Amino acid sequence: MPMIKSQLINEKDVETGKDYVILEVADFVSPKNDKGYKVTLTSTNLKDKQVYSCILWKREKVGLNSKLGAFIVALSAFNEDGELVPNYDTDTWLNRRIHIVDWTEKKRKVVSIDD
Repeated sequence: MPMIKSQLINEKDVETGKDYVILEVADFVSPKNDKGYKVTLTSTNLKDKQVYSCILWKREKVGLNSKLGAFIVALSAFNEDGELVPNYDTDTWLNRRIHIVDWTEKKRKVVSIDD
């Protein structure tokens, strides 16, 4: 019989309509060598002690409604002309509070609630 080569983790995916604080952003490599960023979060609800996480897959180009695109847009700023100035520096994402507006595939939307 084969042995299962999995590690159990006590983390849940983020959910639509909830607020979180970003605790960590780390490089992630899947067993198939796909690369991404693992974002670890906690709920802003102090009664919720659950740890949450999501994987943002690295791509050369990302859509605004992809997982990675939604985080980049939410944690970026706009210049005086109203144009998006993307924030690719994940170090600046730490301790930021976000709201998951929608986490449905191809319709993902995240907003910063720090501003």
